[in-house]
Amino acid sequence: MSLQVGAGPVGLLVGLRLVKAGIATTVLEKLPYVEDSPRAAVYQPVAVRELDRAGVLEDCRRVGSSSNNIAWRKSNGEIIAQINRDPTPEEPYENLILGQHQLAEVIQQHFQKDADLAKAMFNHKVTAIDQDDAGVTVTAATPDGEKRFHAKYVVGADGASSFVRSALG
Repeated sequence: MSLQVGAGPVGLLVGLRLVKAGIATTVLEKLPYVEDSPRAAVYQPVAVRELDRAGVLEDCRRVGSSSNNIAWRKSNGEIIAQINRDPTPEEPYENLILGQHQLAEVIQQHFQKDADLAKAMFNHKVTAIDQDDAGVTVTAATPDGEKRFHAKYVVGADGASSFVRSALG
């Protein structure tokens, strides 16, 4: 079994890929829902390729939009610089434009399709991580009190102020 900390796009995508590989995966998220603030919004072709490999790209395209241009703008909208990058047979992907929260929701829908292997647990704030020869034990504060989870490994995908990274030094 795998434990993921963080139910943003990265945590959910890693979880989805593990589930598709037949590995039971539990995602722990401290918030009560998928974060709904639109942080990232444009994904470059290398990231779009990974969304395709995970089987979520077509749903992402339905929710978002695509572009072959990248532009840097001033606050008034004036273009500072622009690059056009058309897909090629070798690099067939475009830029995907989709709010980070929308991307996470699409991935979560795919993740939760396999209820036997995939579990997302919200309102689970990780408070401790302990490792021994048998694996990793993660302690989480939940509305129902403290819970412990044990797995062979834990993936820290809990963002810029990551508890997992801090706990592991």
